Amino acid sequence: MLMSEKVLIMTYDYQAKSQERNADFPISPYEWVKENIDFIFDGMEINEKMIQRRLMIGIPFYGYNVNFKEKSRNPIVNHEFIKLLKEEKGISVQWDSQTKECIYQVRGSSKLMDVYYPCLKFLKERLQLLDEYKIGAFVWEGGQGLDYFYEYL
Repeated sequence: MLMSEKVLIMTYDYQAKSQERNADFPISPYEWVKENIDFIFDGMEINEKMIQRRLMIGIPFYGYNVNFKEKSRNPIVNHEFIKLLKEEKGISVQWDSQTKECIYQVRGSSKLMDVYYPCLKFLKERLQLLDEYKIGAFVWEGGQGLDYFYEYL
């Protein structure tokens, strides 16, 4: 008896702090996503193709704004991210090779923030990983990402 057509695994909203960097982690660190997938497949005795066909891993289309001055971490969606890019001068974009995520650093006289928000390289890395495991992806949450994210999918 088939109980479910698809199983969706949330691999976003990672809530941990990097001890060595003393900074908040991005929303969906690459190795953590991989560890979740490996955990699911570890020791399976059932038909893996059946699992692969039904399993879908969540890819976030939103991010987090870590404000160091306010000591806060808040979700940020497309229109807020675009507004930030338009209003703030001198935003630097960093690729975190450890977590495989983009960090948009805002360093101004009144602001000190790191914004973790998906970029094309982030999407490419996650989709390649899912392709290696031959499993699908789902977006969390539609309408929160940038329009060109959908073109990439």
